[in-house]
Amino acid sequence: MNFPMQEWKKRDCEARARARGANACDGSGVCNNEGTCDCEAGYFGPDCRLASGGQGYLPDSAKYLVWAIAILGIAFGCFCIAWSFVKRRSKVLKAAQPTFLYVISLGCIFSIAAIFPASLDHRYLQDTVPLKSTSPRLNGACNAQVWVYALGFTLTFGALLTKLWRVMRIVNNTSVSLVRFSERKLWSIALSPMAVQLAILIAWVAVAPLEWKVFNDNAQADKIDEGIIEQHGECVIDPDNETAGYVFLFLSIGMQLLLLVVGNVLCFLSRRIPVQYAETKYIAFALASHLQTKLFGLLAATFIYRVTA
Repeated sequence: MNFPMQEWKKRDCEARARARGANACDGSGVCNNEGTCDCEAGYFGPDCRLASGGQGYLPDSAKYLVWAIAILGIAFGCFCIAWSFVKRRSKVLKAAQPTFLYVISLGCIFSIAAIFPASLDHRYLQDTVPLKSTSPRLNGACNAQVWVYALGFTLTFGALLTKLWRVMRIVNNTSVSLVRFSERKLWSIALSPMAVQLAILIAWVAVAPLEWKVFNDNAQADKIDEGIIEQHGECVIDPDNETAGYVFLFLSIGMQLLLLVVGNVLCFLSRRIPVQYAETKYIAFALASHLQTKLFGLLAATFIYRVTA
């Protein structure tokens, strides 16, 4: 008798394979002490008899291209902050309210940075296919992309709309007294949308956080018969709290749409203000384009919701 002896569960795993006249774990893995198979990369199942036919990953070339564009956008945002700071004493920059320009640029940087967690997928777990149905790292990435984008969005447009509102109040003042705004009042207005958005996000992640799930796309019977499974991964709302998750999702989207609608109204009301004080023409173009894009995205999401192959 040889010592140390293998665990009984491991010996049972190997015996089951011999009884079938096959190699342990179908030759694509090894039996472990728990009596199950540790499969090689690309294989999974209780006996490692299933092979992954495709994971639906974002192509590396596309991912790196998006990363490069995002890095350029972040670099340009940093340049705008630095340039605004250097030129802050010039007449044009004083009229444009440089402090708000810093915050607007910072919010844009945050929104762009959401691309990085959004581009992560389960390829780094491919040697454990079929992958745990979820992963703490990818769960964090799912929630991070929402947090970074949403907070950046409300920071940008909260500051932008406060800037517009302040100029409109000053220019359209019909009384003989001067219109004065304290720094505290201006910043409380500018940051209030972000505070509301933050409260929504905290409640969302506490009640129904997003999770990364890997799904089998068993559309082709011949591949299934051959033991080949095609998969894809995506961020989904926690199924146990799906209703609450969608409530928070629509509250977050509604908050952003409200800011865009208010911004377009402010641009219309301040359309006669000289461009050097409010840049109304450019802001209106950006707000209208963003609103149209968001509405189109919501429409597209409605049509493809839970559409399967």
